[in-house]
Amino acid sequence: MKRKLTQIIAATLFIITGLNAQSSPVANSNATSEKKLKISTRIQARAVAGQLYSDFASSNDWDAVDFNFRRIRLTLDYTGKSWYGSKVDIKGENLLTEGTNSKSSIQEANIWFKPGLLGSKIFIGQFKLPFIRENFGSSSRLMVTERATASSSTVLQQQDIGILLHLRPIGKLLDVFLSVTNGEGSGHDGVGAKKVQTDNAGEPVAGLYNWRIQFNPFGGVVKDGKDTGWSDGKEIFQSNTLLSIGIAGVHTTANESPNATTATKFLFDKELHGYTADFTLFLSGFYLNGEYTIFTGDSATKDYSTYSATAGYNVKLGNAYLMPVIRYNYVQADWDRNQTLADDEKETDIWAGVNFYLDKNSMKMQLFYRLRQDATGSTLQKDELYFQVQANL
Repeated sequence: MKRKLTQIIAATLFIITGLNAQSSPVANSNATSEKKLKISTRIQARAVAGQLYSDFASSNDWDAVDFNFRRIRLTLDYTGKSWYGSKVDIKGENLLTEGTNSKSSIQEANIWFKPGLLGSKIFIGQFKLPFIRENFGSSSRLMVTERATASSSTVLQQQDIGILLHLRPIGKLLDVFLSVTNGEGSGHDGVGAKKVQTDNAGEPVAGLYNWRIQFNPFGGVVKDGKDTGWSDGKEIFQSNTLLSIGIAGVHTTANESPNATTATKFLFDKELHGYTADFTLFLSGFYLNGEYTIFTGDSATKDYSTYSATAGYNVKLGNAYLMPVIRYNYVQADWDRNQTLADDEKETDIWAGVNFYLDKNSMKMQLFYRLRQDATGSTLQKDELYFQVQANL
């Protein structure tokens, strides 16, 4: 099985190389400049060791090392005449591991249009839910090796299938996202998993209603005099100041009233509410980020809330960059649903480490230690040590 997967990966990279050559500006010098196909890949290898009760140990602390391809991605971005296009993002996780941890899926597959009104852009298909900013962005630009707890929550899938409207009513100062999806997209559990449940019996919900408002008072990311938006990965390597402030919500509707209309279910029968507020600041090499997220309703556990704060400083070293980073992350929830919030259901994670950028976010190495404690301050013997290498091709 491993040999077969290795052959598939090698063949894929060989094909990508050929396609990149065929789609290069030189190879298509006679083609219309209004149409373009961008093909990119990402390879991420990770080694993790942990204490006894972590997910990365055998029978003693630090007695095993999990080494694998954490992410292998292939992305095709097509733009036709600037007002329409499409995107396919194929992801593979732990592909060389036998068993349930090995999975491959479509992360994004959508067609988009620009109607030409209020800077609008409409996506149809599967896309990232515009809820948690860190999850809405690309994993290639994470400041630490894993996302914050709010993003990796088991309450909500990462991508979903439906329609997304992105508005920029006052240019790049303000982003507004509205989406309606079917609740059957992909996430940590693979494709088609109904991540959101209405109650302990696991009765499934219908669709997801999602909104996000993001204010960029300095106009987004500026590089070489051009405003490139907020999500192109160049933020931490620029000298310009960037501040982004966002709020978002997500709601579900239950199937418990089969005779109810879509409108009445949306207004009166929501079974999950999620709300988040966040900010991100880049200033003279400093990176600061904070978020606070809560989930309520039958689908969520009692008292579910989480918040995080991340700080880093990017130092230029010749053609490379060195970025020490620290993150504080707190999460609490009645995981066993006994209506009591115990001390061991309140967890604090502290991440401390360093990013070394050889070619900005195109090539980087990350080394991080994760300290995990409960509300009493006692160690959970779940500490983990991560080393990760990533290349975006």
